[in-house]
Amino acid sequence: MRFDQAQNHFDLLGLPVNFRLDTSALAERYRELQKMMHPDQHANASEQEKRLALQQAMLINEAYEKLRNPLTRAIYLLELHGIEVNQSTATTQDSEFLMQQMVLRERLADIKQQADPPATLDALMVEIDQMMQLQIAQLAIQFESGAPEQLVAAQESINKMQFLQKLRHAAEAAEVELEEMI
Repeated sequence: MRFDQAQNHFDLLGLPVNFRLDTSALAERYRELQKMMHPDQHANASEQEKRLALQQAMLINEAYEKLRNPLTRAIYLLELHGIEVNQSTATTQDSEFLMQQMVLRERLADIKQQADPPATLDALMVEIDQMMQLQIAQLAIQFESGAPEQLVAAQESINKMQFLQKLRHAAEAAEVELEEMI
């Protein structure tokens, strides 16, 4: 089996081009393809065939990594629609969301002063996860529509998810700090 580098990740993995994705089907297809491209399957092949199998395995890995995460999948879908997402300069115009982010960051900064820091941090992480799930649900609707204004809205949802993901990583780092203090 040979894959084309120009093929989109969905086609490569034999999945429909859609934000809503059956992650178990994605994982199963990934395992099937990886098994086919595994070096053991090509032990008696020529050096060129071995290199080609390795390249194919790398394409499969890249596609799987990009599609399994809702944020990277959404960015990839926008790219398929010809919309570039600059992750380093992404921001949101939603002032209410930005204020909410500031409050959440302040709460995170004050975790150590709370009566029960681990429980407070857990609650904050649940809140962040719920906010991310809301953005994921909105992205599913926006991509389902596919209308140009919905793709612009999807870009805004992606920007918000990036804020939330950074906040989640900061919360995870705080969790490690708290565990080290115990």
